[in-house]
Amino acid sequence: MTVDETDFAVQLETALETQNKLVALIGTYLKPIGTGKVRYLFDLPQHPDLMAVFVSDNWSARDFVFGFVIPEKGKYLNIATIAMKRYLRNKEIETDLVAYARYIDEYLPPGLRGNRELWNRMTIVRKCEMIPVEVVLRNNLFGSAWKDYNNPKLGRVVCGQLLSEGLPLFAELSPPFQSPTTKAKTGHDLAMTKQAVDEEYPGLLSEGVYILESLNEILEEDSLGRCIDIKFELGRNPVTGIYVLCDEISPDSSRLCRLSDYLALEKGEVPEFLDKEFGRAWADALGIDKLDPASETDKELVRSWRPDEQFVQEFMRRYAVAFWILSRGHTLNEYRNSMMAMS
Repeated sequence: MTVDETDFAVQLETALETQNKLVALIGTYLKPIGTGKVRYLFDLPQHPDLMAVFVSDNWSARDFVFGFVIPEKGKYLNIATIAMKRYLRNKEIETDLVAYARYIDEYLPPGLRGNRELWNRMTIVRKCEMIPVEVVLRNNLFGSAWKDYNNPKLGRVVCGQLLSEGLPLFAELSPPFQSPTTKAKTGHDLAMTKQAVDEEYPGLLSEGVYILESLNEILEEDSLGRCIDIKFELGRNPVTGIYVLCDEISPDSSRLCRLSDYLALEKGEVPEFLDKEFGRAWADALGIDKLDPASETDKELVRSWRPDEQFVQEFMRRYAVAFWILSRGHTLNEYRNSMMAMS
């Protein structure tokens, strides 16, 4: 390992230690109530109907969580989600967002107030009755849907939906293709049919389609980008029963590209994706797609992997462009200063 590689490895370890200390600090004041791959959830004793969500720099792929962090990634995810939930509210879409930036201090104990790292990484959200379905929507025929479409045993039926014959790779799907999955606590999510979800949760997928279509309307107003596919969870407002967007809208959950790239595509071409697909390809090259996320041995193997500096720089370049698209033409600092009063 060269001196530069050693320095970079130390930087990653230092970033992880700093994050762990911040999470531990939060835990001294607030009770943890859940941990996802990237997010940490905390109860707010004085506000039982709300909770605090902290977004880390953790990175995951193929249902594995890696043993390193990508510095600053959590800020991009958190603030991109804040931006999109604010814009989606103008489309009359209910979200769980209550407070962000300096305004979270109103809900936090004194020992956590005035912490700029928390302003960057934490939001206060409303607790909802969560629906145990991952809403997965695709505007184009790509990825696992493309594989299933070309499987002769399935007869062009993908997740219970019959698609037209002769569609090329990346064909535009209208309305967006709905391929919901279970929300597994461990291991892989399992495919569900549209019909089964419609029967158990009427209107859930329709609301999801409206959210995706509204998102693309917002992005195309500025001619900046397009969302190719997306996954998110919805909850129910405990009082009204209305479906509520209770998840991130970020490059971790959305496959994005520049609108100019999308409009210039020839038949069968795909654009440069500005999401975690680049990172998945890196992990797949190491064989992660052949490992079992339920195996402790495989988990330890994945946690031992480390990226080089070039990978992290390219990863964050794509996330910075994705943020620019989702924030409607702002850099991270511009949005924080002008839209979140954090200058």
